Amino acid sequence: MKFNFSTCVDYCLTKDNCMAVYSENMAVENCQVYYNVQLDSIVEMDKSAGVKTAFKTGGQGFDTYKVVLANGVWNFTEWPKCAGDFKMFIRPKGKWCIRVGLIDKNINITSAKLTCEGFYRGKLSGLENEDEFNYVRERVSFYVGYNQQRFSQYAAVGFWVNGFRKSTCQETTYSKNNCNGTNEFDFDDPTLSENPTGYKWGIGQPSGKLAIGSDCIQYRFNMSTNVPDLDDWKCGLPVSDGGSNAFVGYVCGRFPE
Repeated sequence: MKFNFSTCVDYCLTKDNCMAVYSENMAVENCQVYYNVQLDSIVEMDKSAGVKTAFKTGGQGFDTYKVVLANGVWNFTEWPKCAGDFKMFIRPKGKWCIRVGLIDKNINITSAKLTCEGFYRGKLSGLENEDEFNYVRERVSFYVGYNQQRFSQYAAVGFWVNGFRKSTCQETTYSKNNCNGTNEFDFDDPTLSENPTGYKWGIGQPSGKLAIGSDCIQYRFNMSTNVPDLDDWKCGLPVSDGGSNAFVGYVCGRFPE
């Protein structure tokens, strides 16, 4: 049975892991269908060959594959993937996977780091841009929605993120000329840009000039307004001094594999 190219492709789409090849030069069968094959390269031919090739990939978007044409051969390499429930983000410095973790007890930043490193071989993640900020908000909102009873006693809950106050921006050495927001902190997130835009500070934050020892950063979720922002806080506390803000989780990052 002779199929035109479009019909051949449509047929292939109904089958798992197939490649359809159509050629005007095939006298007996115009459409050859291959099942359960793995392709890593395709040779490019000119129009005179009368051959068309269609193939399916495992992903739903081009960002899951690296496609390179060299010497008439198309090579397809699957990009590394994020492990488990980590979500991939494409940063200027490279791909980065992020997971928002909730702990069943309140934690300080040391415990948050150890959990991220020990369980996921990662480190606390920074926030490169608004997309990452919004993703964390989505996950935090989910956790808050399912833990209303636990969190109802607090005005806000916090998730530790990457960043530690520079020695030049401590309360005793603070200078408004050099310390005016995100640049008050050093970061060891390996793919974070020099000037990330995902640190959306709350009103009057960071307040390290006045709040002694506020050297770390929390992603803070206001329980009454459901509005998140960034706030600097004391690194060693699982709960704020007044008891209104509990630190309940962390944002973990790692490279894809």
